[in-house]
Amino acid sequence: GPSGGEVALEHKKKIQKQLEHLKKLRKSGEEQRSYGEEKAVSFLKQTEALKQRVQRKLEQVYYFLEQQEHFFVASLEDVGQMVGQIRKAYDTRVSQDIALLDALIGELEAKE
Repeated sequence: GPSGGEVALEHKKKIQKQLEHLKKLRKSGEEQRSYGEEKAVSFLKQTEALKQRVQRKLEQVYYFLEQQEHFFVASLEDVGQMVGQIRKAYDTRVSQDIALLDALIGELEAKE
């Protein structure tokens, strides 16, 4: 049968094979981990870039809406002034008509 030395050698070889296998597994695990980290970092960068794009778009939209608001407020002020002028003109007209009627009434009363 095999001597004690041979048995020990066989045993040692088996252990070495297992060790190599375990080391390969460990290396592959480390590679997986660093690949995962790279992926996560790249994903975070993309997310950040997207966030900034959205913020810029929103700022443009806010700016546009602000411009529109100023424009509409100005338009409404113009309309308000116009309505004011029309009302003044109308008041003047009505006042003149009333004055005319007063004069007519005065003349008619004088004739009584």
